[in-house]
Amino acid sequence: MIATYPKLDRALARAEKRGITAVKPATGKEPGPFVILATRYYYGGDEVTAPLYDEGGRNPEIFASYEEAKGRVQEMDEAIHYLAHGECARPLFTIVSL
Repeated sequence: MIATYPKLDRALARAEKRGITAVKPATGKEPGPFVILATRYYYGGDEVTAPLYDEGGRNPEIFASYEEAKGRVQEMDEAIHYLAHGECARPLFTIVSL
């Protein structure tokens, strides 16, 4: 599953240890493919970062272009977000290249 994307594994490990700000976001100049990381914030200061998953929920959703990933982030930012139990804010979406 995620193990087939070593760069994604490293980004997730970095986010887990030092927070999402330690992960270098894509600029659009990279060749791709791209994945979107969602960082969810919870009361008590906890944050959890995970990739967006495909419809089956088993594999990360992969985007061929930066523009495609950016469009998906805009859709999610404009949509209504219902907070999960203990969640205190909207997720932060970060696009990273694979």
